[in-house]
Amino acid sequence: MNRINSLLLFFFLIQSLFAESVLDRFSLTTDFVKRPSFYASDSPFLVNRDAHLYTGMTMNADVQGLYFYHLATKNQIFLTPPIREYFLKNPDLLIKGTLDIKSDHLPVYITDVLFYDEKIQKMGFYVEHRNYQLPIKKSYFAVWDMEENQIEFIQELSSYPSEGFEGYAMVLPIGFDNEKEAAYFTFALDKNMKDKTSDDVSIKLFRYQDGKLEVVHSYQSKWFPYNSIAHFVKGKILIQSYAEVHESIPPEGRIFDLVTNSFLQISVPVVSYGSVFSKDGSKIYLASGQTGELRVLDSSSGKILQKAKFGTHGHTMGFWKENELVWVRNSGLHIYDPLTLKQKKVIATSKYFKGNVNVAGSLVIPYSSVIVRNGFEGPGDAVGFLRLSPD
Repeated sequence: MNRINSLLLFFFLIQSLFAESVLDRFSLTTDFVKRPSFYASDSPFLVNRDAHLYTGMTMNADVQGLYFYHLATKNQIFLTPPIREYFLKNPDLLIKGTLDIKSDHLPVYITDVLFYDEKIQKMGFYVEHRNYQLPIKKSYFAVWDMEENQIEFIQELSSYPSEGFEGYAMVLPIGFDNEKEAAYFTFALDKNMKDKTSDDVSIKLFRYQDGKLEVVHSYQSKWFPYNSIAHFVKGKILIQSYAEVHESIPPEGRIFDLVTNSFLQISVPVVSYGSVFSKDGSKIYLASGQTGELRVLDSSSGKILQKAKFGTHGHTMGFWKENELVWVRNSGLHIYDPLTLKQKKVIATSKYFKGNVNVAGSLVIPYSSVIVRNGFEGPGDAVGFLRLSPD
């Protein structure tokens, strides 16, 4: 009997070692018919100190609204910043001829959320003012005071002709410093992409704090910024670029030090989907979704400390607990020891999803859980979300 009890205890401990808990499961489907409409984001991300997940927005012709998922209550939140009302109250912002356009909506659109924090009751976003009938296109950074329900700040970022302009501009949220209550994002512009390639990209790293927007770093690059990460306690921001194996110009990274206002240029893996700082900010883990290569860098010197192979078709990486580094691949959650880089276990996606699985858009909630996003879940165009914790 004692032997049986010992065996049962052994199997219980083994099962506990490899167990995970399902915290939540839901699906989202883009719907342009209903009102307000819903256009699901391909790249949901955490906002409001990791309490909310940004999931999408309304379509351009609808009221300008943003959708968030409250992780604790599992409720959908819909917010409507009064951006069009602000432009109407400030007609000097309107491009000449805007009010002559016959349309049921003002051609002013929120295209990207850049930060959202309930503690300070602020939300920042990227705004485009454009229409094919207008001579120019403009873009802005705007901040909504949610408590007063008014736009408290707006600044133009770009202006260029509607016709004949061969350039491209984009913004990329980086993160929100909870202690200093400062938001960071990049704005990048290549004024000439006639051959569909970028070769002279102007990149600016912005900080919004205390009602002021400032450029803290700017540089020229061959690539647009991609998958940037930050460790605000350490005062480091990593801005990366995207390139694939077949491309002649390798991708680059730039570690910017917020304390010294200095930067360090480094090489990064191709298709660097997996990017995360260690808990103390001294190391950066970078994994390639295309080759499976992993690099561990010293965040101060850029020196490569370790290398390993983590496997291909990974889409995000992070720590779901202090001693477990998760590489989220289409095949499953591949979990490693962050010191030895040895694999500890695998949680197969086939355990939770049937058929083909694509986990692009998945994310790790630091030292808490993983949200696995399956773009192929269905039925129809439904996208599945599964939140797992490392219990």
